Amino acid sequence: MDWLQHPAFHSGAAPFLVALIIIQLLQRFLAGLVGLATVLAFLLSAVAVIWSNQMLLPSIYKILSVCIAMVFLGLVLDRFNIQIYQLRSVLWTTGMVAALWVFWPELVDMPVPKAILMGIMATFYPAWMTWGLSEIHYRPIQAYVAITSLGVGTGVASVFGESAFVGQIALAMGFAATAGLFLNIVVKWPCPAGYVMIVPTGLTLGLLGISALVYAKLSPVSLVTLALIPLLLLIVPESTIQNRQGFTLFGILLLGIVLVAVYLAYLGASKGYY
Repeated sequence: MDWLQHPAFHSGAAPFLVALIIIQLLQRFLAGLVGLATVLAFLLSAVAVIWSNQMLLPSIYKILSVCIAMVFLGLVLDRFNIQIYQLRSVLWTTGMVAALWVFWPELVDMPVPKAILMGIMATFYPAWMTWGLSEIHYRPIQAYVAITSLGVGTGVASVFGESAFVGQIALAMGFAATAGLFLNIVVKWPCPAGYVMIVPTGLTLGLLGISALVYAKLSPVSLVTLALIPLLLLIVPESTIQNRQGFTLFGILLLGIVLVAVYLAYLGASKGYY
């Protein structure tokens, strides 16, 4: 049973399988909350990663707390069907405030020039992820593609940036989202996302990326590259990726962005290129 303790199980197979099970349960009893399955599977997998590593970065428990809090925000937004144009300033502010709460103790201990640069990155990156991804909350395929690619990209980049612990947790998010993507694309079983999925996952992945930047050697250029993913998803209409050819081309483009981000993370950590 040693495979149960393997990082690949905690960050890959487990979140995917748990998300599938939770989706089945929610479809039967609370169909309007199916998007919540990704978040719940991620949180359970994150606890397993923390337990298996017997460690906890100062920021991780805050990030998980933010994730849980954003679930309640997502529930409210879905319940009242609030339009995104009414929320842009709220989502930007939420992302910035959350980032400052998580990373402020580390920022105040840095030299002033570095603290300013890190502070700008630490506030704008999670805020952009929160707002940018929220724009596609009603497009389930794009929403699940976004979280899958960002989770895998952030996770692998963090590993190369010498933060395997953060990388494992981010990968758990990515593979939890693959369950919804699998059902939508392969099984052809409609699996909605909604604010309840995209708001917590987007902000959490933004904070995890900054965590690898602050505590390890993840290149900021790598995060800037990953920030192109929400932009791409906003530009490309969902109808473009409904057919197999369009989805394949779109997937190749996203894969290219992820690979560039990972390569930049490798250069930043191993060769000092930023």
